[in-house]
Amino acid sequence: MRYAILLIPIFLLISCFDKLPFLKANNTSQASHDTIAIQSDFYILAQRFQCVNVKLDVGSTEEHCANLSLISQKTNVDWLNTFLDNLTLSILIETKSSEQGIEQLVQKWFNDVLPELELNQSWDYSREIHFIGQREQLATFSVITSYYTGGAHGMYDTQFLNIDLTNKQIYTLDDILVSSDKRYQLIELFREANLARLKTLGISDFSMHDELELTDNFVFTINGLTFRYPVYTLGSYADGEIDLVLPYRQLKDIIKPELLY
Repeated sequence: MRYAILLIPIFLLISCFDKLPFLKANNTSQASHDTIAIQSDFYILAQRFQCVNVKLDVGSTEEHCANLSLISQKTNVDWLNTFLDNLTLSILIETKSSEQGIEQLVQKWFNDVLPELELNQSWDYSREIHFIGQREQLATFSVITSYYTGGAHGMYDTQFLNIDLTNKQIYTLDDILVSSDKRYQLIELFREANLARLKTLGISDFSMHDELELTDNFVFTINGLTFRYPVYTLGSYADGEIDLVLPYRQLKDIIKPELLY
């Protein structure tokens, strides 16, 4: 039952993007050369908290609760709103038909979860989308997903969306490179720049860590091009999500100049 409820594991979030409307690679038919200045605010799609009384062996009862919170962004761009809303709802189902309202999806989720509360004291599942900022046609959002289904601790994950507003597509790492042959050079710079940080995580032999590849989960920050790795990928749970940074001064002639700060 649990795996039926958690339909899209958070570490596979990016893989569902191409199944959602409006954002397709190389979709230039509706492209515009006008830059849209994004205005955005939080938009609550669903918030619900429900409890059941569970009978204990001693004859008493205990209250076990489930919480669901889905918060998207409402922008001044209609197609972007549709995409962000569908992405927020994708933790309930992989694709939402036009006949299914949000309340129906939420009710189905609780119908599946409430029986699980017989074994677990609580369930908590949330997704929030945050608007980080914009540079020319590039708008950046973060998708923060967290859940707890019993045990010592919950899990969480942050994925970044770098959206080309002109061509309506999500940038992958290859999209921001000057040319594809720059990837090898970028990997070498990346590992060299983060050598000290990696040693604190117990990583010194790169050949033994396939996880230490460049990821499409990146964001442009004040410190440089930042790659974020999920919990447990490079360290322990206590280490949390790991950010590895490449300063902008090292990225000249590697990253497209219009994307560098």
